[in-house]
Parts: sequence; C-alpha cells; structure tokens
Amino acid sequence: MQDETGRVEIPSDPQRMVIAHVSAMATVLDLGVSPEKIVGGFFGHEGVGSDAVLRKMAEAANIPNLDTAGTWSKEAIIGASPDLIFMLLTAGMPMRQSHTTNSRRPVFQCSPASTDIPRGMR
Repeated sequence: MQDETGRVEIPSDPQRMVIAHVSAMATVLDLGVSPEKIVGGFFGHEGVGSDAVLRKMAEAANIPNLDTAGTWSKEAIIGASPDLIFMLLTAGMPMRQSHTTNSRRPVFQCSPASTDIPRGMR
C-alpha cells in the first residue's frame, strides 16, 4: 500500500488498530471502520469527551484512551498490541521509523485531508 511517505506493508484485514491522532480517529470512523477494530487512541486527559467532534460520535465512546493527544507514547502503543498503527503525517517521519523499527508494526500515515483509507481497515 502507498501512503503519504512511501510504501508500507499493511495487513489485509487489520483487527487491532491504534489511531494516533484525534482528527484521524474521526476520519477513520466516518469512513466506516468498525470501532471494535480500534484498540486505542490519543484523546487527552478526559478521553473521547475532551474532543468536540468525537464526543458526538457514539461509536467512539468505548475506544480506549492510551494517552494525551500529541504524546504518541511508544509504550502505550505497543502495549495495545496493534497490528496496524494509523497516524497523520503531522506526527512526522521519526515517529514512523521509531514504531516500525522497534515494534515491527506497520504505520500508515496520511495527510489530514486524505480519505485514502485502505479498504481492509473498514
């Protein structure tokens, strides 16, 4: 699969995803990804309720909060045992390299305006 930064191998039907950005979480849910496939996100101290968009999305209510938005804790991500990490390009290349190299889990990155979500994720 081609993402915003190059080629990335992703599972054909990921079952455990970490969505490492509030905006990406809303986009992924809007595009029909089942919330049961999402094992964590980064929402802030108050969880989903701290985001004006996500608190209106019933499907987001039970998604675990791994840490504060913007922290992208490697330990929290690896602890959730994802088979795919999804983040916006704004998280930067060093984050992608760190997660793929150290955790052996693929990282799919897209720009904030992208709707190019792989079909298997839905």
